Amino acid sequence: MQTSFPPEKSGIRPYATDIEYLMAEVEWIRIRSERIEAFRLLHTPDDAPLKLGSRRNRDLCMVASADRVTRLEVQESALRQEIDARVALNRNEGPGLGLDRLCLDFGLNDVERTTLLLGFVPSLGTAEFINSVSRVDAITTSSFLSYELVSAFLELDPDWHLQGLLSLLPDAALRAKWLVRMTYDPSTPSDAVGVGIELTGQAVAAMTGIAAFRGFAAPVEKGDA
Repeated sequence: MQTSFPPEKSGIRPYATDIEYLMAEVEWIRIRSERIEAFRLLHTPDDAPLKLGSRRNRDLCMVASADRVTRLEVQESALRQEIDARVALNRNEGPGLGLDRLCLDFGLNDVERTTLLLGFVPSLGTAEFINSVSRVDAITTSSFLSYELVSAFLELDPDWHLQGLLSLLPDAALRAKWLVRMTYDPSTPSDAVGVGIELTGQAVAAMTGIAAFRGFAAPVEKGDA
């Protein structure tokens, strides 16, 4: 595991642009999603192919899977530490990051910040989303984010899952400030768990520093005005 050093001794520098920062987060999302997928496979193995092999082959498979989980955990933790250290420099020295400004301006919590980060990935293309975020949920077949995916990605316990679901209420910041749009307006909490979520042009513009994305305007949803 990597040893942590103060920024001035480790060569860590602030992110020069919003895009550089976001792409670092996308890489962390990919590694964390792989770790979650590997952990799930390790603890809920499919016995069918293993019946054809010996007990030794099964044991070797489980060891390899456990080693993979451990390796991904180390990678995930190291990259998270690096990102956080660099973001701290951005906050102290600049340049400021667009996602930080959104969170400060609208008082967004960790669940809402993560929703915006995960929601950014489809902007890079469907393949990027399917190959990273949707690893968390094997039944995902589209490039739409959902709160169910956000909750699984954050590994929320039931209490935090339910508290986080409130971020999709019409008067909560994500919708009231027109940072996300939903494929339809859910009428119940259970409906809200699986509804598709997309970032608006306004949100992508603020996060990337590319103002032209505000040109992707959509009609305001009922209840989102």
